[in-house]
Amino acid sequence: MVDENNEVVYRNIFRREDMKNFQKLYTIVNNWKSCQIYVNGYKINFDVDDGLGFNCYMGFLNHGGPSSNYCQHMGQWARSIGPLPNYFGCFRSHISFIQWKRKPWFHFISENKNNRIKINLDDMLEVARNNLEKCRLCPLIDLKKVESMIRAMPPYVDLKRSSYWAQWYQNSLYPGDQRRYQKDMLSRISKFL
Repeated sequence: MVDENNEVVYRNIFRREDMKNFQKLYTIVNNWKSCQIYVNGYKINFDVDDGLGFNCYMGFLNHGGPSSNYCQHMGQWARSIGPLPNYFGCFRSHISFIQWKRKPWFHFISENKNNRIKINLDDMLEVARNNLEKCRLCPLIDLKKVESMIRAMPPYVDLKRSSYWAQWYQNSLYPGDQRRYQKDMLSRISKFL
């Protein structure tokens, strides 16, 4: 192909499943003066902006792909309690299900009157969207799925009536044996995973 200045242009198009081959090509051409990389129409610079999540996706592929817990950054403790994800969407949402990870879901509680708590789902969703927008080129991020997971949470929880959410809330505030609540929580959100 020839550009508007009659310079030869080499162009390669890769699909998601070919990304390992892309990595090999990138290591060969990344020091070329005129090397430019576009992903879905966005010009990216891996060294400066992390490829808007694209480098993170490469890390996912290099750490075992779908069989890994790379996107959830699950530590040894998290793996020991089972398949419940640490984060809404991925770790870059910065909203977690458990207290010791970034900003837990109960950080978005605006009131706690008479054992009734209000969860600001709109605020939680806005934070998740803003944080995940920074890595919009990662093919694994599905903002609609993240929104569905957040919307699946109740906006109000009566801690006296809802023993499930009361236990999860108390257990999140005071980490203990989360295994008791994991199965129920997982069944509620598993359709979005």
